[in-house]
Amino acid sequence: RTIEGKSYKLHCRSKSEEGDGEEVILDENEVAKDKSYCDVGCVLVSPTQQLLAYSTDTTGYETYSVFLKDLETKELISGEVIEETTGDVEWGADDSL
Repeated sequence: RTIEGKSYKLHCRSKSEEGDGEEVILDENEVAKDKSYCDVGCVLVSPTQQLLAYSTDTTGYETYSVFLKDLETKELISGEVIEETTGDVEWGADDSL
């Protein structure tokens, strides 16, 4: 979804199976902060719902870096950046990329 006055999207999911509440899993406005250009490509939650993979292009050359985020701690997993990709992401059944 989007927020009026913001340039980028929020990616959200329901907090429960009943649809109660909403959890922001990625705020593209935060990802793009302090960057002159930012395109968020793929945004994909892992099969176990514990990890998020997303890709960004910050140069405009359509070369993306893939980042992994722990959805429980809301922190990026350091050392787990995949550089120079097409931006496409696909999870294996065991949460491997």
